[in-house]
Amino acid sequence: MQTNKIRLGQSYEFEITVTEDMRAHFGSITVHNLYATAAMLTHMEWGSRQHILPALEEGEEGVGYHMSIDHMAPVPIGKTVRIQSVVTDVQPSRITCHCEAYHGARKIGQGTIVQAILRLTELHARIS
Repeated sequence: MQTNKIRLGQSYEFEITVTEDMRAHFGSITVHNLYATAAMLTHMEWGSRQHILPALEEGEEGVGYHMSIDHMAPVPIGKTVRIQSVVTDVQPSRITCHCEAYHGARKIGQGTIVQAILRLTELHARIS
């Protein structure tokens, strides 16, 4: 990974509209018609991933290493969620980001996402 392409404090932000496929569900059973914690985690990981994409070298990939989030408030289907990701630590083979999720001005979630950078050959060797 080209760590010189990632700086501490670097931020990335994007918005999503909560859709039915982002509801809390287990298999075919919907728990409630609100933005699911699992969807929030996916969006925070996606925001964090944006920091590593320009820094990956040929044959490398980022994988989730550690994730910890707090889901603090509900958001209904059809509403907008804004995700912010800020780089808080850069190591040769790991990047850590602090993420926050907002519905309007209200913070609805926060967390830490750590991604490990692995050679694809190493990653595939681990599943064999």
